Amino acid sequence: MHDFAGVGVNQRDEKGNVLNVKEIRLSLARMVIIDELPFKFVEGEGFRAYSRALEPSFEVPSRHTVARDCMKNFIKEKRKLKKLFKSERVCLTTDTWTSLKNLNYMWLLHTG
Repeated sequence: MHDFAGVGVNQRDEKGNVLNVKEIRLSLARMVIIDELPFKFVEGEGFRAYSRALEPSFEVPSRHTVARDCMKNFIKEKRKLKKLFKSERVCLTTDTWTSLKNLNYMWLLHTG
């Protein structure tokens, strides 16, 4: 389940060029997270048309697949943070804010 295991790494497009499907799906998951998009965004006709225009051979994943990809990304980042916090000395700085969608966030900076 972790780190996009089982995702085909490469796929060829109509011209024989190699696509890195794993990287495309990771980028899509990050876009959904960063832009606070609903998972169903990827099933919208506008997004699918846009994706076909960029790369006709890439099959846009379902909202369920994107949700799983977001969770995989979260788990990967969580592991990185746990590893980072295992060091002996840690200095933390925080900042909090509310997004335009009225969601609360906390930013955490680690140095040490």
